[in-house]
Amino acid sequence: MLKPIKIMLICIVASILILLVIVCSLWFVIDINDFKPEISAAIKNRTGRDVTFNEQLKLTLFPELSLSTGAIVLGNPDGFQGYFMAVDDISLRLKPLPLLRKKIDADIAQIRGFKLNLITTPQGLHNWDTVFSKTTDTPTNMAALMAGLSINGINIENGHLNWNNQQSGQNIEVDSINLTTTPIAINTPITSHFSLIATDTANQITASITGQTTLTFNDNLNIFALNNTHLHTTVTRKVTSEKPVTFSLSSPEVLIDKTQQSIKVSELQLKSADLQVTSNMIASLNSPPTLSGKIRIMPFNPSQLMTQLALPQPPHRDKTVLQHLDGQFSFYATRNGITISPLLMTLDDSSVSGSVIMNDYTKPITTFNLALDAIDVDRYLPPMTKNSKPTDPAAILAIMPVETLRKLRTTGSLAINKLAINNATLRHIQLTLGE
Repeated sequence: MLKPIKIMLICIVASILILLVIVCSLWFVIDINDFKPEISAAIKNRTGRDVTFNEQLKLTLFPELSLSTGAIVLGNPDGFQGYFMAVDDISLRLKPLPLLRKKIDADIAQIRGFKLNLITTPQGLHNWDTVFSKTTDTPTNMAALMAGLSINGINIENGHLNWNNQQSGQNIEVDSINLTTTPIAINTPITSHFSLIATDTANQITASITGQTTLTFNDNLNIFALNNTHLHTTVTRKVTSEKPVTFSLSSPEVLIDKTQQSIKVSELQLKSADLQVTSNMIASLNSPPTLSGKIRIMPFNPSQLMTQLALPQPPHRDKTVLQHLDGQFSFYATRNGITISPLLMTLDDSSVSGSVIMNDYTKPITTFNLALDAIDVDRYLPPMTKNSKPTDPAAILAIMPVETLRKLRTTGSLAINKLAINNATLRHIQLTLGE
């Protein structure tokens, strides 16, 4: 979802820039509609796409310069059906005098009915690949433009994004996109509030998201900081009667450094019911890209969490199990695999430590080296009945799906210091799994 969101934000900025080009170049013209062919040609030269104005452009000159576009459609390249981007209306008011000083002082930019239609073909081609191939803007030119730009904010109403990934068979729809921001300027905190509803149509999963963040960027447009970011999400599945899952995600700072090609996420916090997970992460966008960090699962009661989430709980012989879980681990991920080390997890009175390495995400090859201090298996088994027979440890080993485990392409070792089962205690057990 990050790529569609990035493309959507670029297109929103492009929509505003297109509007500014129209206003700044034709503000002395009374009937701007006579110049639609020239405007269309300029936009095509800028984006490489055909543009269609479905309504009359409305331009006023006094007391402020204002323009309303009505419905606009930006086409797709050859080989793709439908449109790429459309809006019901873009409206903007400008103060005329700053234009004479090559400055843009604008009121809130209003964008209604924004629609973005993303397509990935079975061959992996994207309809957004060439959308800005015609532009000649350099970072220096863009920074100069932003230096002379002052907008009192952006207001997006009822936006829509659809991503039809024909290669993976996945279709994601994002409806009811709404966004409001405070005034926009360089080196000035820009606070935004937003909401949307995202649906994975294949799996019938819907996520309702609301949030806010404060963005600051520097003069060179190469360092971006997102501060005090908060997201609140409710996930539901239409095909089941499962209780909706609600969680929040927050971070005091996300720093994007284009010069270093890095993204640093500080004190990321995920909360859902009694579950709380914290993390610090650094992503390197250099070749090859990497992601590293540390994740900590704060202590919580698994049994109580399952009750809060309306999840079924199997009966246990000991009703005091599944009362405590916590853990922490460091990770390092690349395009080819992930290493988790060191790993430490605690469940009730048992702790496991070690490392896990997985290579090749498509056909995973997993290697592990784990140590378990002690566990009483009997506590977690179903309650005994009159017809229940004592559990034979050898019988448990005999029914293990050895062939299935071998197909998992997993190798590793598990050392158990103390294992209690069927009222028997085994010590210093070493289990090895090989291909």
